[in-house]
Amino acid sequence: MTKTVKSASSKKPPKKDRELFSVRRDIKSKKKNADRRKNTTRVLDCDDEQMQEIKKMQQSQTAKSGNNKEIKSRERICYDTLVTGTIIGCCVARVFTDRILVSLPYRMKGFIPLTHISAPYTKLMHQLAEGESSSEEAHTLPDLYRPGQFLTVAVANTINAGTKGFAGVPLSLYPTDVNGNNVSSTAVYRGCVVQCSVVATEDHGYTLDTGIRGVTAAFMADANVPQGTVIAVGSVLPCVVTSIQGTTNVMSLTVSGKPDYVAIASAKPSDRQYGLSSPGTTVQVVITKSTAQGLSVLLGSEEDYYASIESAEGEDGAEPGSSLESGFVSPLHLRGPFDQCHLFRVGQKLQARILFATSFPRIVHLTLNNNVFNYNPSPDLDTHHGLTVGSIIEKASVLDSNNLGLSVRLSNKCRGFCFIGKVPGVNKPQQLVKKHPTGQQLPCKLLAFNDMDQLFLISVKSEDVKERNVLAELQIGMVLAVTIVQHVATGARVRTKSGIDGFVHTIHLTDTNMAAPQAKLPVGKTVQAKLINIREKKVVSTVKWSFYFTLKSLLVNSELPIVKEYSEGCVNLETKGVVRSVSEERLFMEFCNGVRGILGAKQFSTSIDLTTAYQPGSVLQVKITELGNNPAPLYFLALPIEQKKPKKIVDAGQLKKDLEKITEINRKQNSWLSNLKNNINIKASQQEKQKSGKILKKTKSKKLKTKQVLTLKLPLLKQPSKKRKLLKMSTKLTK
Repeated sequence: MTKTVKSASSKKPPKKDRELFSVRRDIKSKKKNADRRKNTTRVLDCDDEQMQEIKKMQQSQTAKSGNNKEIKSRERICYDTLVTGTIIGCCVARVFTDRILVSLPYRMKGFIPLTHISAPYTKLMHQLAEGESSSEEAHTLPDLYRPGQFLTVAVANTINAGTKGFAGVPLSLYPTDVNGNNVSSTAVYRGCVVQCSVVATEDHGYTLDTGIRGVTAAFMADANVPQGTVIAVGSVLPCVVTSIQGTTNVMSLTVSGKPDYVAIASAKPSDRQYGLSSPGTTVQVVITKSTAQGLSVLLGSEEDYYASIESAEGEDGAEPGSSLESGFVSPLHLRGPFDQCHLFRVGQKLQARILFATSFPRIVHLTLNNNVFNYNPSPDLDTHHGLTVGSIIEKASVLDSNNLGLSVRLSNKCRGFCFIGKVPGVNKPQQLVKKHPTGQQLPCKLLAFNDMDQLFLISVKSEDVKERNVLAELQIGMVLAVTIVQHVATGARVRTKSGIDGFVHTIHLTDTNMAAPQAKLPVGKTVQAKLINIREKKVVSTVKWSFYFTLKSLLVNSELPIVKEYSEGCVNLETKGVVRSVSEERLFMEFCNGVRGILGAKQFSTSIDLTTAYQPGSVLQVKITELGNNPAPLYFLALPIEQKKPKKIVDAGQLKKDLEKITEINRKQNSWLSNLKNNINIKASQQEKQKSGKILKKTKSKKLKTKQVLTLKLPLLKQPSKKRKLLKMSTKLTK
């Protein structure tokens, strides 16, 4: 049997070493590419009907994923969504003299500064500050606005929005900001609702500014003014257009501000372009998609919706309803507090109110709750359902959780929301579901109420829920040890041993009103203080108590009774108080708890000037003589008898005797000095005469006289030689 021997040419060549950075071809990728080729050939060989079905399936899958992403993006409404110029509805939460705090949709907050109300109001405030006269009566913001009032505002800026310590979004009520870029005169019609600002007061009504392009003037008669509210320069209110005069370029309006008229007009669905962008306007919508995240709707009637579907079928690639504006209803803004989105069907017709509209993408956010933008609420309406801010709910049931926080059920008619920052032990949204599952009951504290979302903002932190009763621990008049924590421009912050924070005003830091009290009271020093005032501090988010102390030893160590209220029982009572301000006629004094009194200049001696003898911060012991109540309660004070300085009675005869006595003493002193000078001059002249044998001239005697007088000065007395000469001279004169 012969063996076959392989030739050298038939052998396989040896494998070359693969380079270090070479790419190895994957065998699996070849198989995948082959399968793809087979699939494509199969599809190409199919009929046209099958090809269209496959395309429709692919389009439906991409549409579903796109809709889910769109709904999720719509749900994530936060401060980053708002841009400068966004027109949004709000509700007044609290009014201060320099700003208005408001609640915004989606649990947001904002504020309107004093300078962002209107141009005429800003000008009036400047005139008032500079002391200039004005024909218009000036009113403060608490007189013009009230909590619960619905307004339409424009976002001024979004700098530092949502950061730590963020006070809210700055907003503007200027008519040009609200309506200038949003509404034109062509969209105004009889019966529409327009927000107007009062410019001036006329004889029979008010001149208003709408801010709408093409509208030159608007007038509201006195008969159409809402009753029970102050209407003046700076007031902003919704009005119904009752008549239109002029053309689109030069148009004048007559409006009415009665709440019942405004409520009826705003409840009517609007089919004009103006109603599609103004917050608070009612529009018709049709549901196109319902998910747990919210309702996707199209703005328009059913006829408009089906007409858009028919037009889309005639156009290739057009989506149904693409010609209508899209909107979104969040689960926060359904009809009731516990309604669910799956109860609404696709194609259902609804009426909703506009909250605001985002620009990119263009989506109108709506609400189905009738209590939002209710311009004429009934007196019996209680949106809080018996709950009050600051109260504790022992058993609140968890409804749901998301990336922002927890949704809870407070009662059968009210709900609440707790931000993730108010949930203890939770740093990530994934931890919320594990630690607080649906149905769990937990205690919470009501911090604030958002009128735009119709829910309470709550906290489940133990320190908030189990807040200790500090009013039972501290009482006015108590003396306790406090530690200096920080010095500020108006005083110093202090803290008690039990951890309660307080404040000491500058006039209460030292007894003598030191210019730099930090040297005497450094940070960390513990001193004795007396509690003199407790104030309730109402903030939008919570209700707190502020404690004020005094470090003046005359008040801390005083055993006299304290005065902390206005009462007839305090009359004829002696106490100590602090001078707040000084004038030539009187002293204004303050006691505990902000109680004040007046001490007239007649209680002092006529020789005392109050402006120089006393200063703010001085402590005086006074006696309460009378309680006045016109227009505000005030105590009239007097000095105790032992503190009154007796007036000096001047006698003319005694004064003459005193003057004679003084002149006699002066005469004797002058005579003694003159005799001493004469004796010195005589002695000097005798000595000179003995030396020269000549009589001295008057000029020389004057020089000698001057020379002898100069030797009496103190520096010469310190010299030993001069001192001995003076002693010798004095002994000779005495002989």
